[in-house]
Amino acid sequence: MSDRCPEWPKGLKRTRARLAVWDTLKDQTRPVSAALLFERLLEKHSDVSLSSVYRNLEAFAECQTVVRTTSPDGTATLYGLNTHRNTHLSVCIACHAVRPVSDCAYERAATDITEDGFHVTGHRLELLGYCDACYRKLEKAAPSAE
Repeated sequence: MSDRCPEWPKGLKRTRARLAVWDTLKDQTRPVSAALLFERLLEKHSDVSLSSVYRNLEAFAECQTVVRTTSPDGTATLYGLNTHRNTHLSVCIACHAVRPVSDCAYERAATDITEDGFHVTGHRLELLGYCDACYRKLEKAAPSAE
């Protein structure tokens, strides 16, 4: 997911199932659903259950080593390792392609402490729209204004 993987959460016991979930999640390049993570886990660890995947993802989220987000259509919770870096994604609402956004105007303008005394430690931003290929398909399918 990133070259800056978080450390194992302090106080969380290392079980075989947790290690399997952790290792599989580290291999993901973008946030994934518990169901998709479970499918990928089954390729190597046939003894891990879907309920175990959910429980372990929630345990990691409580320890703040995993970040929860929502799928573009709002139907699924997605999980990714918390690299403690600001996360910026562009998400195609047609094909669900997710791409990182490298530049953030807010990050350049933000200060460590806002006017009301809130201490900013990071932020997440998701831009919803269409990737170039899906946008071109929409343009072709749209009736002309003539």
